[in-house]
Amino acid sequence: PDPFLGRNDAVLHVLSCLPLHRLSTIVGECASGKTCVAKMVIYTLQQRAAEAADGRYLYREGVFQISCATMPSLQQLVFETAGIVGRLTSDEDELVLAICDKNLLIVYDGVDGLLADKTQSVLFKTFLEKVLQGVPGLSVLCTCARPLGVPYENIIGLNKLSDSELASLIRADGLANFHSGDKICIYFNGNPLAASIASGLLMEGMKNEELYDIIHSHHKMDIKRLKLGEFDADPWNDAV
Repeated sequence: PDPFLGRNDAVLHVLSCLPLHRLSTIVGECASGKTCVAKMVIYTLQQRAAEAADGRYLYREGVFQISCATMPSLQQLVFETAGIVGRLTSDEDELVLAICDKNLLIVYDGVDGLLADKTQSVLFKTFLEKVLQGVPGLSVLCTCARPLGVPYENIIGLNKLSDSELASLIRADGLANFHSGDKICIYFNGNPLAASIASGLLMEGMKNEELYDIIHSHHKMDIKRLKLGEFDADPWNDAV
């Protein structure tokens, strides 16, 4: 994560918000880099703690990330949260009791799935209000495509990187460490190699439509060259 390209301003902004707001949500479109910004925030806090004389920075008990992208229910989220302090419970009241004297930051990454279900959405919002009220030393950072709609929520909007910024990142950092690659890879038929080739053309000012035509033509040529049938796997999509 060092150097972290393309999102340093966003990371610093999130860090500045944490002491001021106990609940913050990084909001942005799919593949805009929300998760990567959240991870870099965690990394930065951990680095600052490591450099501090007492090994602490902002949060006495530390910083924890819980991936919620495939979380089926609030019950599972409560269970994962309790695991932070070594408790095996999915009961909200037991969780609050277990962490009521703790000072920590919990990052709930990708809570879109929980919000998509009306029942789980209500339960999740109620849960956040309960733990924030019952645990004075707790702060929560979420990532989601839209605001949660919880009282006193601090919303941090994350704009998508421009094509030139995406191209700069690919050229400077390589696809292996590309921090918002989903957007450009999907745009170019899901082929990272195509994205890498196209990044150089992006820097030359070629229009997106022209790039798409070029990449799409190569894609069709590959399918023809490999003599793929209707039900054969597309090697370009497999490359993702």
